[in-house]
Amino acid sequence: ITPLLVYERQKIVPTVYDKGTIVIEKFLRKETESGRRRFTISHESAHFVMDRTVPQANFHREYDSERIYTATELKALFNFKETQIDRMGAALLMPRFMVRNVAETFGVLNGIPIYGDSILRAADHLLIQGMASAMGASFSAFLIRLRELGLLQRHDISEYITEEMGLGKAGDVQ
Repeated sequence: ITPLLVYERQKIVPTVYDKGTIVIEKFLRKETESGRRRFTISHESAHFVMDRTVPQANFHREYDSERIYTATELKALFNFKETQIDRMGAALLMPRFMVRNVAETFGVLNGIPIYGDSILRAADHLLIQGMASAMGASFSAFLIRLRELGLLQRHDISEYITEEMGLGKAGDVQ
């Protein structure tokens, strides 16, 4: 019942689609965005499944780090239902058994170290990118799924600074 503003013949036209229709934004149709497109489709499919038990209209939008959002817009972006839908979409796109199979194929047996909340070694970043590509997922979505499945080994950021960067080792004179 809520019209989307769609470009048709270089004009903005308010359009109401049939219930259950998934509308994909044009930029997601680029080949370079195939991982994000697949996640968006799985996210919207999760809406279809969840809306049978908890009906409520929601639109999923990507967070734009360069845009200034109002409090209402941020609340809509990060609401609890959308978080549940994202998790279900991720499970549809990247089931546990498939993620574990890909991890084994790439030689990840004991998890991947992550320092602090988000620091990865360059080699591990490339490893995750390769696994995400093999799964047909975006790097970000795959990293979140690895975290959900306990396949990231959290290490203190100080370990990265001393071991990986070689700074502040014991015995060093400053």
